[in-house]
Amino acid sequence: MSFFSVLIALILEQARAVPLGHPVHGFLLSWVEWVRRHFDAGQTHHARWAWVLAVLVPAVVSAGVFWALSSVAVVLAWVWVVAVLYLTMGFRQFSHHFTEIRDALATGDEDAARTELARWLSMPTHRLTRHQIVALTMQNGVLAAHRHVLGVIVGFALFAAVGLGPAGAVLYRLAQLVGQRWVMPTAQGWLSAPVASMAERAWAVVDWLPVRMSALCFAVVGHFEEALARWRAPMDSAWPNNDAVLLAVASGALAVEWRDLGHPEVGDADPTMAPTELKVAHLASTVGLLWRSVVLWLLVLALLTMAAW
Repeated sequence: MSFFSVLIALILEQARAVPLGHPVHGFLLSWVEWVRRHFDAGQTHHARWAWVLAVLVPAVVSAGVFWALSSVAVVLAWVWVVAVLYLTMGFRQFSHHFTEIRDALATGDEDAARTELARWLSMPTHRLTRHQIVALTMQNGVLAAHRHVLGVIVGFALFAAVGLGPAGAVLYRLAQLVGQRWVMPTAQGWLSAPVASMAERAWAVVDWLPVRMSALCFAVVGHFEEALARWRAPMDSAWPNNDAVLLAVASGALAVEWRDLGHPEVGDADPTMAPTELKVAHLASTVGLLWRSVVLWLLVLALLTMAAW
């Protein structure tokens, strides 16, 4: 079921992407913000309960719906899984930014590329060089593909293997959403340090294994030896940042270099500078790497499905 669920969800998402502002996405955003406003009392144990309510409860509900439908008809349970995957993963949830930047650079319109990159990353881009635009687009394309597609597949597959249906996909995406939204004060209200810390640490734990599974996929379908060399290279700490690990392996798989994840400070040296100038062709290479990784995961799921039969 896992293989066909992921395959059908990807096909549906490519045929008709989930639009921005979809009611389900809007509901989840409202849910996360409601929990934060009502359960953030400034204490560590409040932060834990807020995270459990915002992330684990919806995941448990999705598993409960799956079990209930399974008791009625397997087909209904499968439709529920496909629907959840369709809403939680997909390239089209971010690829329009990537495509707009690539097309603008291909026609030489760097101003349009900067504008689209600023809209995507919410950062000043007016002084970025062409190289910096390509580098940041590649980096954020890799991260977005992991968070919207590869990581969701890993989370789904792990939980589905023990009979929890789409709970893993729901948990992964909500953990990522909470980790993104609960990290700074917002216009909707005050945010305490324990809640921000809990959201960040919980997301790092949830994403630890999916990041390394995605990195392994990049190594297998890209430049294997170079990717592994970047993976084994000493990091700044014994427990390196998940995103840094993913980008290090991706850079090796693509045979390019960028020094760190940080955005370049305007007017300073470019921290993403590579020995050779990055070009628009590298964006196409990035897309190819990501799609090959998805195909590899589909093959793995297909083999596991056949083994289960």
